[in-house]
Amino acid sequence: MAIIQYLTNLGDLAVLLPLSALVLAWLLFRPRWDAAFWWVLSVALCSAATAILKIFNNACPDAISANTSGHTSLSLLVYGAIFLLVSARYGKWQRAILASAGIALALAIAVSRVLVGAHSITEVVIGMMIGSASLAIFLIGFRRTFPVELPIWPLAVPAILVVLLLNGHQLETADIFQSFGGYLHQIGICG
Repeated sequence: MAIIQYLTNLGDLAVLLPLSALVLAWLLFRPRWDAAFWWVLSVALCSAATAILKIFNNACPDAISANTSGHTSLSLLVYGAIFLLVSARYGKWQRAILASAGIALALAIAVSRVLVGAHSITEVVIGMMIGSASLAIFLIGFRRTFPVELPIWPLAVPAILVVLLLNGHQLETADIFQSFGGYLHQIGICG
């Protein structure tokens, strides 16, 4: 059970927000800022879609009964992107292995959310759809601007340190979504 809790904690905002900022900082060291733009756009879209669905779930519980898994959506985007960025410097089969490892980690986090009872399979699948779409947007915009010669260690080493130091810490947003959704429910947003 400890490994399940460790995995689920990897998807907490306390870990994912610093990792997202780290990816942004690494991308800003490029001569062109296109890649950083695509990263910010992807993180914003993933976060907004997840938050809107969570708020709507609280505002209109009869209309939608799925509390989208933010751990899943953001993990798929962040870990998927980090592993893909690291893999870009390697050959085809190494890229496939690293990209698969990133996706496997995100999927393990998704499964852990179900196993700890935080989300249903449907809620995790919705999170996977949001995270996958966000990662696809990043990759579509980013693949034209990625410099293979950019050193990867300034991303990989701090990312490992962030995971080791912040795993187990929590940054709760559920109360915010519940309060805002409750307010929208009170004013009759659902009819």
